[in-house]
Amino acid sequence: MSRMSGPAARARARAVAAKLRARLARQPRPERLSDLLTELAEDQGRERIALSDLLDRLSVRAFGPLL
Repeated sequence: MSRMSGPAARARARAVAAKLRARLARQPRPERLSDLLTELAEDQGRERIALSDLLDRLSVRAFGPLL
């Protein structure tokens, strides 16, 4: 397997970076964790916040904050 070097490698890196920037620009920015937690805390319809409520609201983002 040969590795690219010099101008070809730089051109390839620029192309990959441009594709990544374009993909990131299309994705919606996730809601801030502090906003999600504030929403839960200010919900007048609940007396307590259960762990299951946190897991449901945070979804795939729950692992890190719950550690």
